[in-house]
Amino acid sequence: FGNTDIEGVTNLNACYGGTNALFNTLAWVESSAWDGRFGLVVTADCAVYAKGPARPTGGAGAVAMLIGPDAPLVIEPSRGTFMMHSYDFYKPDPATDYPTVDGKSTIDCFLDAVEGCYNSLRRKSGFALHDVNYSAFHCPFAKMVQKGFTRLVYADARANPQRYETILAPVSYTHLRAHETPEHLVCRLLL
Repeated sequence: FGNTDIEGVTNLNACYGGTNALFNTLAWVESSAWDGRFGLVVTADCAVYAKGPARPTGGAGAVAMLIGPDAPLVIEPSRGTFMMHSYDFYKPDPATDYPTVDGKSTIDCFLDAVEGCYNSLRRKSGFALHDVNYSAFHCPFAKMVQKGFTRLVYADARANPQRYETILAPVSYTHLRAHETPEHLVCRLLL
């Protein structure tokens, strides 16, 4: 093998492992230790589930990112972060490849994280949804992306109601079904 002058670390942490590897590589490129070489982030996630409702969300994905100067994709310095303790997805038994999954809790955690990251970034940088052209979401299934984007719009509408006055006409909450919340109303209006 030719080039042995490399530095690196392996991150193992489900979906977040790839994000963490990207942040570590960005930190190296921005540091005084950086010597002008490119950083390479290769991330993959393989999901295998036992028989049951989670199995259709299984699959695999991978991406490679070359990190360095003059990149076509710019990573903004401000970040919004969110962390919570939850047992929605974990591998308690090393004798099996299958995780223990609580699907409803996983979706709730994801939606809380979308809104939490939005609020964190808004507090740190004044971010608003109109500041972006495209949004990328973690998507083990299509409805999760729709729910995530709806939650993001809902958070933005609460933070910046004047931007939505002409888009969302007032609707009486008396038209909600008994089990719905105002958030469900926004979901029905946007989807």
